[in-house]
Amino acid sequence: MTKLGGMIEYTTLQHVVSSSQIFYDPNPKKTIIKADEDLVALYNEIPVIEEGSTENLNPWVVRLELDNEKMVHKDLTISAIDKMLHESFLDQISIMHSDENSEKLVLRMRLNGIEDEDD
Repeated sequence: MTKLGGMIEYTTLQHVVSSSQIFYDPNPKKTIIKADEDLVALYNEIPVIEEGSTENLNPWVVRLELDNEKMVHKDLTISAIDKMLHESFLDQISIMHSDENSEKLVLRMRLNGIEDEDD
């Protein structure tokens, strides 16, 4: 029943997000958010963002915590949400997310391509 409900029921991020916050976190290679230090360190070990492209990332981070129970009920994975966000925003955002089996499911998003205002 859960799989069928997840397939036919319209779902938005609002349905599965337990908390959302915006942080000024200017260094993409480190974070001021203690709970995300391991996540950011892991992404730096295995870079998914091209070298040098971190210079143009927005210093503001949108941090979403997803509700595990609601994710299971909706038959969603954090990887599927990551994919949908990338398809919707194309190359406009960079996303880091926790592992599927993490205790807390976290998405960290930044805008790409921020140019200096002097240009």
